[in-house]
Amino acid sequence: EFYGRVMSVTMMSFGMSSIASYPFGILADAIGERASLVACACGSLVVVATAAIAIRRSAPLVPAPAPAPVPVREEVAASPGR
Repeated sequence: EFYGRVMSVTMMSFGMSSIASYPFGILADAIGERASLVACACGSLVVVATAAIAIRRSAPLVPAPAPAPVPVREEVAASPGR
């Protein structure tokens, strides 16, 4: 059921890797490799923390109440008229 969604996110990560490599390379040349890795890690931390806060502030998922059981009519075996 989720195969297409998982594959789309996986393929998106490959595409974003190619797009992001050039700016990160320029950043690494400007400030150094170690500092650029720290900057990328901090940026990732900010994105994940923001998403976690947004999820917690959203409405909680409350399961729908279970439907009431349908009463079963007991048929009388020897009912008149049958």
